Amino acid sequence: MIFGGSAATAVTVVGSTTITAITPAGAAGSVSVKVTNSDGQSATLASGFTYTASTQPPTISSSSFVGAEDPLSENGAWASITAYSPYGTLFLKNNGALADRLSPLNHAASRTTAVVPADHYSEIVVGHIGTNRNNVGPMARVQASGAATDSTYLWWASIANGANYLYRLDSNIPDTGRGTTYTATNLTPTSPVVDGDKLRLIVRGQIIYGLKNGVRNFIYNTGTDATKYATGTTGIMAYADGAVTNAMIASWSTGPAPVSSGTWASSSFIASENPLDEGDTWYPLPGYSGFRKAGGQASGLDSNHNVFTPTIVAGDKWRLTATGNTLNVYRNGVIQITCTTDGSYASGDVGIEAFTQSFTFSGWQGGDAAHQ
Repeated sequence: MIFGGSAATAVTVVGSTTITAITPAGAAGSVSVKVTNSDGQSATLASGFTYTASTQPPTISSSSFVGAEDPLSENGAWASITAYSPYGTLFLKNNGALADRLSPLNHAASRTTAVVPADHYSEIVVGHIGTNRNNVGPMARVQASGAATDSTYLWWASIANGANYLYRLDSNIPDTGRGTTYTATNLTPTSPVVDGDKLRLIVRGQIIYGLKNGVRNFIYNTGTDATKYATGTTGIMAYADGAVTNAMIASWSTGPAPVSSGTWASSSFIASENPLDEGDTWYPLPGYSGFRKAGGQASGLDSNHNVFTPTIVAGDKWRLTATGNTLNVYRNGVIQITCTTDGSYASGDVGIEAFTQSFTFSGWQGGDAAHQ
């Protein structure tokens, strides 16, 4: 049996008028079908079979989880993640996304099949968290293939006194202490949430940060991490305790990471922010916690380096300039230190650093070194 010049397989003569077969691969369109009897006689039917274009499962960039479905699929738009559920816990939907069973150390997790860029966001609206032993969260840079398949960054959210952290989940590194086949590394604490909160996890370059109801909640720089994920897709996770309805996600969306709102040449640190954000323009250096601001002052988030060596007097204005390989330090317009570098860092950004929370800044300015 020939379809457009290619032989079919598993050909079976059912009767004088019926033959079953597996068609060969073919391009979209109609082809002739030729049947040859055992005695050599043959017949050909022109345009006897039509190939249709291959269709991929529909993908989505958002969902309100309307209706009921077990497991969660939405016409192939979701792929289940099982690395964190050794006993098979999956997501289902019932006017919200929730785990399909209760099982210790088992998490419901799914990733989207939508194509997302390397820099992206994953956002959920918290449907319901019943107790502080329940969690939900958006995932970013989920690994869809390779040795680290299912590894990801997770904003793990609960109510007050629950586990509230940004995690890196490494699916291929067992944690012998917890007895799991994966390792969960706590990267930075986050604040508690309540039902209805909108949590957006954003990955952009080596920076990961979270917005809760549109306000920056945390920020983390992966620059010094030995293990990091630069690309991937997005998804959701939940852990239910007591009842599966104790950890529900009301909706989810994904898309490209937002672009920074612009450049920032000066600041008087007016108003309050924790961490320091000012329109998505401040980021901590790798290994540093960053700053907060309040009452016209910027101070470190912890007691470590967040570097001044001379005696500091309140109200002094200090300026560091970089011209070629020459660094100059000024105090109230008078040069204090000149240093010639080896040229290792010929370009880069500007910022601030403090040691301990006792040191604060009342203003900052950056720009062309020629304008002193």
